[in-house]
Amino acid sequence: MDKKLNNEEIEKGVFVINQHYEIVYMDETAKQNFPGCEQHAFCYQMLQESKTPCFDCPLKKTGHQKIENRLLYNQKLEIWMEYVAIRVEWPKEGLCTLISMHAAAPGKASSVIHAQTDGLLYAIVELHIQRDSFTMLYENLRQQPRLSQNGSLCKLLQKLCTRYVYKEDRADFEDFWNLDTLKKRIAVYSHVSCSFRILLHGAYRWMKFQITASSNEELTDTCLCLIDTMSEELPNPAAGQDYKPHYDELTRLYGKTTFERLAQERLMQDVHQEYGLVDIDIEHFKLFNDWYGIQEGDHLLMYISYQIRKKVQELNGIATRIGGDEFVMLLPQAACDVKKLEPEIIGWIQNYDASIKFLPTVGIYMIQDKTLPIAQMCDRAAIAAASRKGNYASRVAVYQDSMKKLIENRQEVLFGVKNGLDNREFVVYYQPQVSARTNRILAAEALVRWQHPQRGLLPPGEFIPILETSGFIYKLDSYVWEEVCRFLHDRLMKKLPVVPVSVNVSRVDMLQFRLCEVFTALIKKYEIPSRLLEIEITESAYAENFDQLIATVNELRACGFTVLMDDFGSGYSSLNMLSNIELDILKIDMKFLDTSNHQNTRNSSILESITSMGRWLGLRMIAEGVETHEQVDRLLNLDCEYMQGYYFYKPMSREHFCELLADAGRIDVRGMQAKRLPSIDLEDLFHKGITSEAMLSNILGGIALYEIEDDTHLQILMVNDRYYRITGCNAVDLQERSRLITRQIHPEDMPLVWDIFHKAQEAGSMGASGTFRRYRLNGELMWMHLQAFFLHKQGNRKLFYGSVSDVSTTMSLQKELLAILQTMPGDIFEYQVYPDERLSCRVISAGLSLLHGYTTQELQDILENGMLEYIDDRDHDEVMRIWSNPKQWKTDCSVEFRLFTKTGETVWVEQHIRYIREEEGVRIYNSLLTDITKIKRQEDELLESQRLLHHLLGIADQRDSPRQLTKRNKEHAAKLYAESFPGGMIGGFCEKGFPLYFANEEMIHFLGYDSYQDLYQGINGMVENTIYQEDRAQVELDLGTTFREGMEYTTRYRMVQKDGSLIWVQDRGRVICEEQGRLAIISTCMNIDEIVKARQLLEKVR
Repeated sequence: MDKKLNNEEIEKGVFVINQHYEIVYMDETAKQNFPGCEQHAFCYQMLQESKTPCFDCPLKKTGHQKIENRLLYNQKLEIWMEYVAIRVEWPKEGLCTLISMHAAAPGKASSVIHAQTDGLLYAIVELHIQRDSFTMLYENLRQQPRLSQNGSLCKLLQKLCTRYVYKEDRADFEDFWNLDTLKKRIAVYSHVSCSFRILLHGAYRWMKFQITASSNEELTDTCLCLIDTMSEELPNPAAGQDYKPHYDELTRLYGKTTFERLAQERLMQDVHQEYGLVDIDIEHFKLFNDWYGIQEGDHLLMYISYQIRKKVQELNGIATRIGGDEFVMLLPQAACDVKKLEPEIIGWIQNYDASIKFLPTVGIYMIQDKTLPIAQMCDRAAIAAASRKGNYASRVAVYQDSMKKLIENRQEVLFGVKNGLDNREFVVYYQPQVSARTNRILAAEALVRWQHPQRGLLPPGEFIPILETSGFIYKLDSYVWEEVCRFLHDRLMKKLPVVPVSVNVSRVDMLQFRLCEVFTALIKKYEIPSRLLEIEITESAYAENFDQLIATVNELRACGFTVLMDDFGSGYSSLNMLSNIELDILKIDMKFLDTSNHQNTRNSSILESITSMGRWLGLRMIAEGVETHEQVDRLLNLDCEYMQGYYFYKPMSREHFCELLADAGRIDVRGMQAKRLPSIDLEDLFHKGITSEAMLSNILGGIALYEIEDDTHLQILMVNDRYYRITGCNAVDLQERSRLITRQIHPEDMPLVWDIFHKAQEAGSMGASGTFRRYRLNGELMWMHLQAFFLHKQGNRKLFYGSVSDVSTTMSLQKELLAILQTMPGDIFEYQVYPDERLSCRVISAGLSLLHGYTTQELQDILENGMLEYIDDRDHDEVMRIWSNPKQWKTDCSVEFRLFTKTGETVWVEQHIRYIREEEGVRIYNSLLTDITKIKRQEDELLESQRLLHHLLGIADQRDSPRQLTKRNKEHAAKLYAESFPGGMIGGFCEKGFPLYFANEEMIHFLGYDSYQDLYQGINGMVENTIYQEDRAQVELDLGTTFREGMEYTTRYRMVQKDGSLIWVQDRGRVICEEQGRLAIISTCMNIDEIVKARQLLEKVR
């Protein structure tokens, strides 16, 4: 309506409305007052712009009366209107209500209002709660006290309370007129009322205060208060007259003040009976009113109060409705048993309507100290009830002192979350979802972390459960949805690679939002295709309002959104549910593969059923929470390829996720595919004549059926022909030995064999395997590999399927290889680097550690414990810089550090790490640890000698030298130095071919020459000829092509000896300027041939 009509413009109009709230007739005046109003439209929509029938609708209030006058506020026209409602029989419609309405004049209101009050009307007041003001619309001039015509609402209430309200009712009066809670109560019920004893004309009378909402908006400011007096006059309570109990108008249970008085009296009088308080609160009752309407909510409350009255009458208890949807009962302690109360009270709701899933929470306070105020006892019962909110497995709790702190913590978190959302403290993390076969990222799940200003980055477990319990989770969820859409939009605008991101939808979200409208608006706002925003609905949401959920999922899929069921199998879902709802992706809870669970075999069977049905329904499936390689293998064995979990990637920041997406080789933009090449059905091989029995025997290898009796006796029941060929046995001899088959196994390996069968029973369809020694029929010892699978158990007997193979040749080669490795003067490790950069290490060979006093197992234990305590403190930082960041290893890297031997000695070691391959997303590296103590000592001696040489040859600034030497003395000193140096030393001019400058005796003998002249002739006077030709390019690269005084270098190459043999050396040198101004290189060469050959041997092993 473009223009609001004022009172004078509203003429009397007539409507006829049937029992279904449909307008079946309206006159022309009514049409003018309400343009756009149509016949057969709902009256509350056309006249009040409401989604549900009005709380104070005349159709509901007339009952069997023929005529009734009403004064109601019309929120569409924003004026008070006077209604006359008449029951009539209308053609073709039956019993209807004819309503005549026009704008109410304040002076005429009394005759209208009088008809809808229970006694004599005292006043009608228009309240403006937020503005703290009131306006008197009507006042009975014959009644005293007289009230102001307008002014401050708070001051008016304070005046009434202190001067006129009976003192024992003042607490109830203040509670009823609490303006903070009053707004909420009106928002929920539209109409609230309560009665109090008020001093009128020198005597106390019961006066009823009724407050009616003017609209259905949550924070309505304008409402109407009707005050009327009861017809009878009460005796003065101050004179010691009987106390009159106060009842809740809706439920007819005691009011709070009356309950507290009666409960206190009961506890003081009944000294031999122990009592408890039971608090009942309907969780998310406001949402119930939003869904089903205020009227249905009132009906539910009246039904619950009826059940409560029956119970307290049966047990001689007392009950009250504290307010809203909260009730309290005082019962004997024997009736406060959790196991009995929980099914009974939940049964009340289910018996009312099984489709309603708004369950109560129940708190019990066992009264120990009867002198405590009843209000304090009620608070404790309410705290116990609040502790069960959001817990759908247990709905009843008994109060504990620790609960109060828990509730306070929850309130603190909720307050912090509200501020955190306003301050954008919440950040979205992304956890990639991958194909375990290709290790490529297909999608991601959006998760949330709280960047708390004082406590740092908080994981979701610190705040999500509290938000779910309180129902405030929808605020955080909607925040995350918006952030994800903003992230996708940014990448699309920058034309960067992007994969679908799924966001979580909780049970509360389903109640709070029209999800399809919300998500459609988001993708429109941020200009992103619907396929990129996937919707994960938590499994618990499927347990409530299933019909509405089906409709919501269908709407989302119709709009192009991919819908996932999250945490399937965590408690609410069923296989039957899958056939009743159209989903796209099923996310499987990994608890089915919890190896610590004693029911692991059963769980594995359930998981196999889920994956089979998922494939049959054409669902894509993803397993979440994958953490171990064993879980990956089992899932792939069940043809579940898509996975999510710490084994691949931890949840990561937006920046880290973007780094992953920048690598095109890591992502697969095709996403999760349901259609692919069909897998082979093994039943086809057995039942369709595709293969012969002989071919199947060769395909399957050796097979045996084993039986274990009483967990102590192992025997073979049957085998195939291939088994005989593998073991060198025959049917007759095996029959004789079948019950004594353990005698064919090497005694030292029997514990291993029992362990294989034990693990196979736990592992289900994955089975277990191991290799052990077994005697052939002729007494020869062989190595057998057994893969065992548990089939079933009957009584004290267990049946296993076993696949066997002869691995004697392989074990022999491995033994020889291990012997070779153990002779190497170094430790060999294998590192496995997982996608989330977790690191694991195992010892392959411990040649070096054995020399230092450690066994192979001790070395493995040292590695698993971090090894740092065995490393010199001075080297910790450098070692951790390498070890803590496997990304920087690339193809190879090295680190040198000091290590403690078992005897306490310190040795220098060098660790060389080299990349080998990648297997299912795990990078494999081999590491060689060698002793370089001798080299490091030579380096130390070299550094000390070079400092002396620099001084003697004048390399250092002679102005700093305390003494000046003659040229002859310098040459003599240099000769003495060169001859005394423990390693080979050689010098060459920085010219083509490096003409020989000098060589010490150690170098001459190291290269196999007899004298300096023999060396000079052998290398044709050129130092370059001591370098193996294939290594010269690398040496040139290390030294460079330009030289300057003081330049230093290090290089490695093979040196050519006189007889043509090659030896690896490490060459460290410095450029000097000799007396005639020529630049020359002085080099020290250390033998590292042993270390290099150890690495080469390791390469052959790889």
